[in-house]
Amino acid sequence: MNRRITLAFFGLLGASVTDGRQSEQVVTSLTAKDHVGKPSIVCGQVENYSCNQKSSFMTLTLAPGTDPKPLTIAISSADRTLFGKRVEDQFMFRVVCVRGTVEDTPRAFRVQVPDPTHITVQKQDKLPAQLPAHAYSICDPGGTFPTVLLDVKPQYTPAAMRDRVQGGVLMRGVVEADGTVGAIQVLESLHPELDVEAGKAFKQWRFKPGTYMGDPAAVIVTMEMTFSLRDRK
Repeated sequence: MNRRITLAFFGLLGASVTDGRQSEQVVTSLTAKDHVGKPSIVCGQVENYSCNQKSSFMTLTLAPGTDPKPLTIAISSADRTLFGKRVEDQFMFRVVCVRGTVEDTPRAFRVQVPDPTHITVQKQDKLPAQLPAHAYSICDPGGTFPTVLLDVKPQYTPAAMRDRVQGGVLMRGVVEADGTVGAIQVLESLHPELDVEAGKAFKQWRFKPGTYMGDPAAVIVTMEMTFSLRDRK
């Protein structure tokens, strides 16, 4: 299933909210550039997330992710504890609305979220299964990344080659404490058959396990399997 799906805003789209002082416009990835510096209600489906232990923010990217550049929700490292463990799992694939001011940064439009009261998750009946609770997020303090020891390339299927499908399958999965790959979740689909092949290949990868508070632990990683026909003529 392609995660870049049409957004649903439950009647909010095109609306405005007034608090007696100024109007808050509903903003999406497609209109963020027109609302920089303005108090807004930013809505969209969370399609991806990123974090860097050296960075002061974790970012959630709203779909579509490129028009003209991503619209992101930022949670500072100092505020993460207010949201609990594995913050990203609370919002991944969900339609959310956030009150805040749109900032224009070099790589993305951004709205900062200081605490959970500033973000509302819309009700959705069908969501992908969550990754196992025992795994840690690398976004959480105290964890380290697993190190790749063995990688396996995915295989094309005849149908995908015939249709000349190219691109990447973005996934995240659990690297267990023994270095094997456990549960996998597709973040961005490419082709149903290639999604399966990417998962099969990822399952064969082996890692030096990541750690949590100094001990080997199951850690969630994000990775992309790329399919290209350039070398298959």
